[in-house]
Amino acid sequence: MPFTVSHVAAILPLRGRPFVPSALAVGAMVPDVPLFVPISSREETHVLSAVFTWNLGLGLLLLAGFHLLLKRPLLRLAPRAVRERLAVPAAALTWRRAWLTVPSLLIGQATHLIWDGFTHWTGPFVELWPVLREFAGPLPWYRWGQYGSGVFGGLAVAVFVLLWLRRAPRVPEPGLSRATVAAVLVASAAAGAVGAVLGVERLPDTLYHDVSHAITGAIAAVGACLTAFAALYWLAVGFRATTGRPAQSAS
Repeated sequence: MPFTVSHVAAILPLRGRPFVPSALAVGAMVPDVPLFVPISSREETHVLSAVFTWNLGLGLLLLAGFHLLLKRPLLRLAPRAVRERLAVPAAALTWRRAWLTVPSLLIGQATHLIWDGFTHWTGPFVELWPVLREFAGPLPWYRWGQYGSGVFGGLAVAVFVLLWLRRAPRVPEPGLSRATVAAVLVASAAAGAVGAVLGVERLPDTLYHDVSHAITGAIAAVGACLTAFAALYWLAVGFRATTGRPAQSAS
């Protein structure tokens, strides 16, 4: 099952200085990108050699895309209570710690590979200790570890985000018009539905795998939709800058 976001739980204790939190988070998730985008295979991104090659390059690309393309449009798309709490950290990126980006990406990847090493059939620790492949009820131990740690990690990330949002100070941050927000949400929902169907049809399998393919297909489609929205947002910003028209916003 796609527990990719759960991997962020492993880097939460490291989020303070001197590391770059966004790079830690991207590094913790980047080995799973092939689950959502058919640009490689999971086997190729979950090996040590990929940490310094494919994964590192893809991580830098995703990090640049997040900060330069996605971050500002998604912030303005968020509900007021959320965007006013995220405004300060969203604007806090500086070049002073840029040299720590690569080490942060590498550390994030290390947490992912170690975690998966205990929770997947081909993981090095599962191969080292065959007892992890023995069945405990309906599932082998490594699979129990995969599901249990995935659920626990997801809950840990959710609790962290909720607690952080409660404590974060609010500063004024303009949002997009309600019509724009509604249009993006409808388009994303439609894209997710289509992506789920295509994910199942592309790789029809057992019910377990069909559910997994539906989830990853939906996430990939929503991500593509939001990326397209972000590109249109910046085109609109550039157009307004050249014509002198004010941007529409909603508080």
